[in-house]
Amino acid sequence: MRNLFSKLNGGKFLVELISLHGTQIANIIIPLIMLPILGKSLGAKAYGSYIVIQSLIIIASLVIEYGFNFSGTRLISKHFDNRAVQTQIVSKIVGAKVLLSILVVFLAAILAILQWQKFSLYEITIISIGALSLGWYPIWYFQGKGNLAKFATFDVIIKSLSVILTLVLVKESSDLHIALLLSIAASFTSALFGNIKILSEIGKIKIDFSESIKMMIDEKDMAIYRILSSSIGNTSSLILSAFSSTTTVAVYSGAEKLASGSRFFIMPFNQVFFTRVSRYGKDNILKARREFLFSLALLMLISFLTMTIGWIFAPFLVEIFLGSEFSSTIEIMRYLLMITPIFVLGNTLSMQWMVPLGFDKQYNTIIATGAIISLALMIFIIPRFGPLGMVIITGSVELLICAMMMIYLIKLDLNPFLRSQNFQPETTASQQEQQ
Repeated sequence: MRNLFSKLNGGKFLVELISLHGTQIANIIIPLIMLPILGKSLGAKAYGSYIVIQSLIIIASLVIEYGFNFSGTRLISKHFDNRAVQTQIVSKIVGAKVLLSILVVFLAAILAILQWQKFSLYEITIISIGALSLGWYPIWYFQGKGNLAKFATFDVIIKSLSVILTLVLVKESSDLHIALLLSIAASFTSALFGNIKILSEIGKIKIDFSESIKMMIDEKDMAIYRILSSSIGNTSSLILSAFSSTTTVAVYSGAEKLASGSRFFIMPFNQVFFTRVSRYGKDNILKARREFLFSLALLMLISFLTMTIGWIFAPFLVEIFLGSEFSSTIEIMRYLLMITPIFVLGNTLSMQWMVPLGFDKQYNTIIATGAIISLALMIFIIPRFGPLGMVIITGSVELLICAMMMIYLIKLDLNPFLRSQNFQPETTASQQEQQ
């Protein structure tokens, strides 16, 4: 507790934490507010289609984002007082995003030319614009500098306006495209504002695509991590839609969004500590270990509290946010809440220990193994058990990933829960590989 109060008294930690909660309001709480509007206005079937399209947008955006929300944050945080280096980093990342955006648009154009029957031309356009908006989301720069407050405020305001417009304009299932357009317009506006603000702070940038490609090669491990780890969750809706109706997708997605809402207080702490541990990871591993243990204890406490509260109030939350049509969501939501502590453990072990110490490649091997196992299990289990099967797969794979990380860390004598004889401040991934 003394450690916590000393951090809060520092001021900057608290401001950064509040700002990150602002982005969580924009990205988690506001979508939760949208649930009763979309669920009741569109109906379960159209809402299921909305979720499938949004899942495709997120997956496509991960290609453009390329893990820079973490790697970019890490780079900026290490050079937060060096304007020249920051300009170089921004120039390289902008160049990389330009190249990746061209790739995504090119693939979307091919789908449009081939007249992909699954989606209309309008929906493919929406998916493309949505992917560009999320892919260019500039949180990496502001979080790395610890200057997120203004962008977070703007993001919340714009996305709150989209909720009001959705409430006014979306009345029935035929308004699906209006709902999609409003959601994408809000994301696009936030991304545009954030990137203009970056350029106004950095000044003139010089894009050298060869340098951007080098950065993409250097940061490929983080990109692989982001694409694999985030795709596991978002492909669940797509696989469910392949084996069952969009109504089933809506039931699971509603439960998943409500369960994710319980992580509102968890993710900002995780992001703050990721930045801090990244600063200490290579120079002061013992201090990084203390930050890790403090963060894990705090997040575990929060996760158990939110899990308990969510379990008790699940019927009330489903009724308020989704309505009686989604009563089967209650059981799924409760089971998903039980996975929260496992999610916290895995996320903390990876993003506040393995990655800051430079074990991106090794963690990617673990997460890739988990993704392959997850997809294989989905194909066999979902047709039989539906949404409940997805919950079982999600929990089992998260637990397996935690176990694989611990086995690897114990093998390298880097178990963060034990101060072993070889646990030295100068320990790094490259040194461990040489050993």
